[in-house]
Amino acid sequence: MTLGEKMRALRRQMGMTQADLAGEEFTKSFISQIEKNQARPSLKSLRIFAQRLNRPVSYFLDDGADVAPTPSEAQRMLSTGELLERQGKFEEALQTYEKALAECAPTDYATRGQVYRRRAHALVELDQLPAAVQALELAAEEFRLARDTAARAEVDQLLGDVHNRMRRREEALQYYEKALLLYEEGLAPHKDTEPSFAMLRLLTEMGLTAAQLRKWDAAHRYLKRAESLATECRTLYRWGDLCRSMSRVGKERGNRREAIHWAERAVAYCDSVLDHIVLVRALVDLGELRSSEGRKAAMPFFERAMDVAQAKGDADGKSRVRAALAKLAEQEGDVKQAVELYQSAVNSSEDGWRTSDIRRSLANLFIARKDWEAAAKQLESNVAFYEKQRCNKSLIETYSTLAEVYEAAGKSEDAARCLRLSMDLYRSQSE
Repeated sequence: MTLGEKMRALRRQMGMTQADLAGEEFTKSFISQIEKNQARPSLKSLRIFAQRLNRPVSYFLDDGADVAPTPSEAQRMLSTGELLERQGKFEEALQTYEKALAECAPTDYATRGQVYRRRAHALVELDQLPAAVQALELAAEEFRLARDTAARAEVDQLLGDVHNRMRRREEALQYYEKALLLYEEGLAPHKDTEPSFAMLRLLTEMGLTAAQLRKWDAAHRYLKRAESLATECRTLYRWGDLCRSMSRVGKERGNRREAIHWAERAVAYCDSVLDHIVLVRALVDLGELRSSEGRKAAMPFFERAMDVAQAKGDADGKSRVRAALAKLAEQEGDVKQAVELYQSAVNSSEDGWRTSDIRRSLANLFIARKDWEAAAKQLESNVAFYEKQRCNKSLIETYSTLAEVYEAAGKSEDAARCLRLSMDLYRSQSE
């Protein structure tokens, strides 16, 4: 059997489509070409395929293997679990993965790693993020024992993604950096191979995360590498977000001209691909950049952003526009309008994290007005949200601010309580 025939036979035995085998790193057409013996993957690409098909790389390179080995019971359960996930049956998938682990030989590190990784995927879909982190850490250890560098890099990247969803940006960036090191040491994808997309995705996520951490030099470095790789590969990944982050980097580094340039690129790109969600955000960015020139310069961008958000039923987009308009009103000294717009932004937001950001801005406005009761109300709402999300960093900051607010309001007992909670959380983080 040829390499392509072996891949096709194994893929079908495991109930996988070409898209399943391709994943995010490759295209379906690339898989089709390989199976038709019209293309031959690089060794780095083959390692990824071998891992997904539960076979050593040597199997595909050995022409003496005429028949694909029968998948083990654990491998069949793994395939069944993936099918259940595609059907949206994540709880059933988790049960299947538990059975697969029970059937796995303790030394079958590759299969065990795959099961843990799929288990993590199902847990993410169920919004059980701490459990997903645990599953991915177990997967990383299994792949380490299997000496599968490519799989370890992928898992570290996934760990970064999950920590990002939990707003644990520092942890996310640390895992991304580990993945990058593994890519550079073990995979080193080239521009003419499909794995380059994995590197592009990683560099982009690293740049976006570094920007959120206000590590502007690092963000600029990662995003410029991503831009260069995207140009070489003629592949765009989260291009609108990349341009928006480059705009933010320019703004924070004091280069307003560069910031506007990248924001305009983001708008142009999103217009061309009809990405209305990122388009609204990019238009808001442009409006905020132009606001230094006055309301007249900023309003056309805010108005268009609101028109797009309303036309597409984008509740979060409408919330973003109202929050930006509130900020503009605050800058102009119209406190009453600012409060109304912030409240409207809170009410229209469907994203808990976004809502917490708006509440924090509203609380800061009340603090500036010395309206301690109103400020405390917004901050206490954020405490409830951060507790639910187990976001200790945000809790520490919010409790600390609350302590100051209650102290200013003459509520010493509440201030002492918040200060104690903040210090306890800080100590627990340091241990």
